[in-house]
Amino acid sequence: MSTRDSMPCPLHCYVQDTDAAGNVPEYQQVVLEYRGPETAGVATADDPPIVLGRLPQEFVHQMGNKLRAGRLLRFSIREDGMLFNMDGSPAGADLAYEGPANQRRGRADLISKIMFQWQARRQPLQLEALIAAAAAAAAPECESSVAGRVQ
Repeated sequence: MSTRDSMPCPLHCYVQDTDAAGNVPEYQQVVLEYRGPETAGVATADDPPIVLGRLPQEFVHQMGNKLRAGRLLRFSIREDGMLFNMDGSPAGADLAYEGPANQRRGRADLISKIMFQWQARRQPLQLEALIAAAAAAAAPECESSVAGRVQ
């Protein structure tokens, strides 16, 4: 029996976020910061922040003073996933509001974490692909060092 077969969870579970019970949720969870009533945008903690969605005005009014600029909110990314501009930069996401986030965490998620998790869910990187990439990168180095010794 290999180490891989004896692991309680497939390798991809260790790179994907899990819930308190250790399970990978059906939808990717993200924490975004409410930008304020002027735009009703929710954004990442990047500098500059990347706005991934906007809250409906009726929701903003319904929340009243519970919703202020800087408040951290929890969302799930749904079926339509991430949206991109023509240049490949993030333009938004198919977000569903899940509730307030723990404010003690200090800041929203960074776009790098969101994109890493999104990619890991869509197309997990296989160990075999990493080994093949490392071998391909090492092959030219090996050839040049062998060629350098031949006289």
